[in-house]
Amino acid sequence: MTSAAAIAFELRPSALLRAIAWIVSVLAVLALWFSGLRETPWLAAGASGVVLFVALHRIGRLQPRRWQRVGWNAEGVWTLLDESRSLTAAQLLGWHALGLMLLVRLRSEAGEGVTLYLLPDNLDGATRRRLRVRLAQEALRPASR
Repeated sequence: MTSAAAIAFELRPSALLRAIAWIVSVLAVLALWFSGLRETPWLAAGASGVVLFVALHRIGRLQPRRWQRVGWNAEGVWTLLDESRSLTAAQLLGWHALGLMLLVRLRSEAGEGVTLYLLPDNLDGATRRRLRVRLAQEALRPASR
């Protein structure tokens, strides 16, 4: 059996994910105002402010600022390349496929958690398919190697 080829890709922010998050946030604010809270406008305004604050905070965290590139070699070692062009090894913690999105959780050597949100607008289809197949194969392997 041949070993899996290395997979490497640039981490680009997903405009689609940010747009979906904003739409959900606006719908949450509208739901507050169309509920019984509209009879107490100060409470609805406060809850709306909290929703928008959390949305701003969370959507800002969707931008990959530090890590620029990710690689997974044939031996199963993950690497992260930061903006200063230094490589850091990482360990796969887990992954999920949610429709067309892949959510990959890594931990760097320094213990920093890295979550990758990979959608069709920030990762090409062929790379996403190869990554998904390889992740599924990795999940089937026994834990001890």
